[in-house]
Amino acid sequence: MLKKMLWSFTACATLGCAAVVTASAMAMPPELATVVDPQWHQHPCDMRRNQQAKLALAAEEAGSATSQQSAPIYIGGVRYAVNQTVMVPVYTERYVPGGPCPGDFPRYVKEFAGYHVDIPVDGDEGQSLFFDISGRAGANFNLSVSCGSFSAADQGNKFFISQRLVTNHSCKLMQIELKGRAEVAPSVELMISIAEEI
Repeated sequence: MLKKMLWSFTACATLGCAAVVTASAMAMPPELATVVDPQWHQHPCDMRRNQQAKLALAAEEAGSATSQQSAPIYIGGVRYAVNQTVMVPVYTERYVPGGPCPGDFPRYVKEFAGYHVDIPVDGDEGQSLFFDISGRAGANFNLSVSCGSFSAADQGNKFFISQRLVTNHSCKLMQIELKGRAEVAPSVELMISIAEEI
């Protein structure tokens, strides 16, 4: 048994663990060989390259997205739903030095940094307004919301903003910004209402 273990470690160093595991699996009884997971003996460099390719593809797809034309938020109207499909993902670039794997050259990679969206608002006639924004996200974010002289913020993965203000006809465009880090663009759901104070 000890000789077999020593042979396995030596073979791993010279032939590559993938070849040894494959050979071992071929020598196993059929009922055991079928449970060998091909991902288990994947070389760490191959796993890293696969992960990098997935992240690059996700960044490219999301980076090409543009904000869809949003219907206005009507003051005194129904609650307005916003999710990641109408938001523009924001990416930053980070320098990555070369690594130990073949092909790991110094490069710049895109990293998800948040979302933003602008939504027109209709109905600010100088009356007292009650702003209500709530929602959740698939990652922690710093949320900031503004509309004319109104501005508010919250943070975490659950949000709740409630504020009363007279914006003096300035609330014409609501700007929503979420800042945070994630490997891929996560889900976001917000509910917004601007009501007239009774």
